[in-house]
Amino acid sequence: MDTFTYGFLAAALLLLASSGPSEACSCFPAHPQTAYCNGGVVIKARFVGATKVNLNNRTSEELGWIQYEIKVGKIFKGFDLITDLQFLYTPSEESLCGYTHLSTNKSEEFVIIGNMIDGKVRISSCGFIRPWDELSASQKRGIMQIYKNGCNCTIVPCLSMPCSINGDTECLWTDRLISRSWKAYQTQHNACLPQSSGTCTWQSMKLRAASTTLKSSAVL
Repeated sequence: MDTFTYGFLAAALLLLASSGPSEACSCFPAHPQTAYCNGGVVIKARFVGATKVNLNNRTSEELGWIQYEIKVGKIFKGFDLITDLQFLYTPSEESLCGYTHLSTNKSEEFVIIGNMIDGKVRISSCGFIRPWDELSASQKRGIMQIYKNGCNCTIVPCLSMPCSINGDTECLWTDRLISRSWKAYQTQHNACLPQSSGTCTWQSMKLRAASTTLKSSAVL
């Protein structure tokens, strides 16, 4: 899926609302910071295998889930939820927002955002699952250090004019309107972060990195 989207919580609601496999999965756009903040688990990992399973242990039921075997390289969020994570779970039906892993490169690392449900980490096609090497340097910095600081802020997608924010803790996400893509500058380089005044504003993670480098040089 080409757009950044809400994490598994949104997909779970869609799954519960679905009345049959013929209904299509629909996802709402989400900035990667929103995906990070909504996700319970954020990791960097490799996909190494996939098996159809029955999570409810009922022999009469179809094998309605895919169990992805992974090798975790780094945990960014969810230390208190996972200890020895080996598997991820997703609906086998695309209409239920099931995630299909297309890459056959088992050495390729992915950022994976999911949620712990009934003791298992679940992912969906509405979640944030991206090759690590395809992220911008700012996005990597956001996942490793910065996004967590903005989880009390809200990023509001601007889908069409007019659009506006409703409070001081909201940032208007205009990438789609201005650049016709959800992967433009605000997505690639910005984070919505709290200020000392109590408001939230867009800040460039590129500028924050440069500022940190200058401060380090000054100390030396």
